[in-house]
Amino acid sequence: MSDLDLVVEEVDLLVAEAAWLNARGPHFVILHLWQEPGSSGCFAGEEVAQVRFVDRAREFPLKLGLGPLIEFDYLARHRWLPRNASQLAAEMNADSFCSLHAANAPKSQKQRRQFTHASVKVFAQRIRDAMQLAFRHAGVNMDPYLVLISEPGYRLKASVEWIHLIDERLIRRRTA
Repeated sequence: MSDLDLVVEEVDLLVAEAAWLNARGPHFVILHLWQEPGSSGCFAGEEVAQVRFVDRAREFPLKLGLGPLIEFDYLARHRWLPRNASQLAAEMNADSFCSLHAANAPKSQKQRRQFTHASVKVFAQRIRDAMQLAFRHAGVNMDPYLVLISEPGYRLKASVEWIHLIDERLIRRRTA
């Protein structure tokens, strides 16, 4: 193979990879702490500790505060149905995972947030800003507005995997 053939093959691979990424969206890993022993899945009392963008086996943490972390997790768990900001606020305030956030943590008060129409919009922008930084750091040219879509309602276009920990030990991975 000539050098030109290798370059063409590499370009073809990059184009195919970009098309695949745009079609399915990026991949994120959400880290939950304090899962109850013997349980599987995501339950009230766990803590959303971190969200990471994954690209080519490298992980890039999204720098988010508690409110945006909880909102990202909620959007990931319910990403098939778009919702407007008022619907999201009402649903997150009624959701036991959100209302009992981190209640399983030892010597910790549950980390509750009250969500409003306005806070959902602010947190969505903070999530997009954090995505933009992670994408830039990874060298990925992706628009966060095409990942966290807001029309006709907020929806996360991505694949997501959850990692559950008890006392910082890996318990299980769950992909949805």
